[in-house]
Amino acid sequence: MADPAWTIVSRIAAGLLLYTGLGWLISQWVGHTSTLMAVGAMVGLGLSMYVVIAGLNRDGSKQSGAGRHGK
Repeated sequence: MADPAWTIVSRIAAGLLLYTGLGWLISQWVGHTSTLMAVGAMVGLGLSMYVVIAGLNRDGSKQSGAGRHGK
């Protein structure tokens, strides 16, 4: 990752916006209920956090693995 802070912020923002928008679209289709937007926002935030944490774990294991093989 070139700049981890911006990568993390952009992944969280993208997931939040994508799933909130998806919740809004579904709420317009079903009948306007703002509950679906809130559910979409929570799902998007949860999935974004999962992607960020998984990426950090993957990067951390690559760095620790490279340190052991470099000796």
